[in-house]
Amino acid sequence: MSKHEENRLKKVASLKDRATFLGNFEENIEEYLKDAELILALAKQESWAKYSGYNFMSMSRVSYTDAANNYIYEGFKGIDKLRISALTLINNSLSLKGKAPRAIRADTKEGMKITIKAQESQLSIVREANLVLSKAIEITVDALDKLAKETRDDNTKDTIEFEMSKVKSLLRRNFKLKDADIKKSKA
Repeated sequence: MSKHEENRLKKVASLKDRATFLGNFEENIEEYLKDAELILALAKQESWAKYSGYNFMSMSRVSYTDAANNYIYEGFKGIDKLRISALTLINNSLSLKGKAPRAIRADTKEGMKITIKAQESQLSIVREANLVLSKAIEITVDALDKLAKETRDDNTKDTIEFEMSKVKSLLRRNFKLKDADIKKSKA
């Protein structure tokens, strides 16, 4: 069996799994209400085609449509009706609970808050890594200093001190950047 044929069979199996999943959607609605990724995927045809949760195969919308039209009983329109029906069930259930799903756009105030929070988290990770690296450099400088003091060979001592001065200048540059970060965060 060729790779193309194997891929086609996987897509067909995934589509049939999706149709069964959507057909039985109401039975497990409480579980699905907790899955924000699933809810967002159901909101658009393209997102639903790319959705890979519940062991579905992610595919392009064009591949999804073609495979559905060729291998699903009611074709793409039938499976899309099931998707819309599932989304309606979710919206109805959530509206009864007082909250309807809505995708958060990046250019809105809420979207920007999410983006800022993600960037602050990344910055925090980078700062922690920077602190660890700075500590490692300090330990290395201390070890080089001790080695330079214990070495009797002048050429080796000069080489160690030269390398140590380069490491110290890197450390000073790092602390200047850290000070700039602190000043910026206070402002």
